[in-house]
Amino acid sequence: MNSIEFANTELGQLRFPVKITLPASMGNGFVSRDSFQSGLQLRVIKTKFDDLTEVKYNSIGYSVGVGFLLSGSFESKSSCFKKSFDCKSNMSGFFFYPEISDISMKVDCSPMEYAAIVMDTETMAGLMQDATELSLPVIKKMEKGQPFILSDALTSSMRMVFHQIFSCPFTGKIREIFLEGKLMELLAYKLYQLHTGKACIRQAPKLTSGEIERIRFAADLLTRDLENPPDMTTIASAAGLSKSTLYRNFNKVFNMSPCGYLRDHRLHAAMQLLKSGEVNVTEAAFLVGYSSLSHFAKAFKSVFGVQPSEFMNNPI
Repeated sequence: MNSIEFANTELGQLRFPVKITLPASMGNGFVSRDSFQSGLQLRVIKTKFDDLTEVKYNSIGYSVGVGFLLSGSFESKSSCFKKSFDCKSNMSGFFFYPEISDISMKVDCSPMEYAAIVMDTETMAGLMQDATELSLPVIKKMEKGQPFILSDALTSSMRMVFHQIFSCPFTGKIREIFLEGKLMELLAYKLYQLHTGKACIRQAPKLTSGEIERIRFAADLLTRDLENPPDMTTIASAAGLSKSTLYRNFNKVFNMSPCGYLRDHRLHAAMQLLKSGEVNVTEAAFLVGYSSLSHFAKAFKSVFGVQPSEFMNNPI
């Protein structure tokens, strides 16, 4: 297993943006950080490792935050908690680390897109000042001084905001203003989600590490060739599982069906193809395995909020 560590000086509290590209020997992708005048910080990890990799960093200066896993999966460990957390695609989580904590993420070879908004407790208190209409239970939990993680689904509204963040066309101060506004929007969506009582404390899936590895292997097989993926009988056989066990455990690990997982990867691959400007909508659809343009357009809009043709003409 490979390992990569980001020191606090790399992803710490300095105000200027930081983007660290992965060495080619490990895969492709990057880790970035943007800090804002409000006290918020945006951390993004977009990777595809060539081997199982442990990403390490710490929470110095930032004890409150919200994580959003748009695609992929990872196992998260922290010195604050006795147990690790299996983080799944399409989930978001509100976390609180009252003390400095070393954090590690064990990431497999599947493409992963993760973002976190982090801040200190004083910034969180300032944002929630006089917010008596919320009376969030999460604030009361923070007052107890005990670390916790609350998780729920990543909503379509949240995903749409990330689409706008990742497609930001601005630079300099205008970029900073734009991104900070989007982070506030994401926090509003998350706080409302917590306020409505839908969030719950994450429970790790009751699977052994071997069972989880089989499902991750199956997921890799499923998305290795997006244009011509193998059928589920073939994948189940290769993973040493029955089809029913594959479907059941796949949902436990990734919080979605194999079909949904494949769809998510196809659409994100199509978005990157369109963003490159090297293909048109028809070519992008066929390259990721869609034979019906209308089906592709409908699926694309359901995830990103715009038609693929609109995305090509105006990526924001």
